[in-house]
Amino acid sequence: MSDEEIFDQILSVLASSAEGHEELIRIWINLGKRLGVCVFLPYIRVVVYEDDKKERHLISIVASPSEEVADELASSERISDEMIISAIKSIVEIYGEPH
Repeated sequence: MSDEEIFDQILSVLASSAEGHEELIRIWINLGKRLGVCVFLPYIRVVVYEDDKKERHLISIVASPSEEVADELASSERISDEMIISAIKSIVEIYGEPH
């Protein structure tokens, strides 16, 4: 078995063990950190929207070598209601209505 096949199997196990999209994103970010991505992009912000039903939806992931830039790009001043609506519409188009 090649290194790539072993890596693919490991990723498959990690993905299938995640209990929802938020945990999968945490795994993905932690994997990136362990691979050294944080050397180049140490500041990561995850933007999540909570709807009326208290369900959380991933809107954006922002990464930057600058903490100030990451904070600014992930701020509510930058991410407008229109952008959130667009992201939710895309989620519905891809995955169907959120449950």
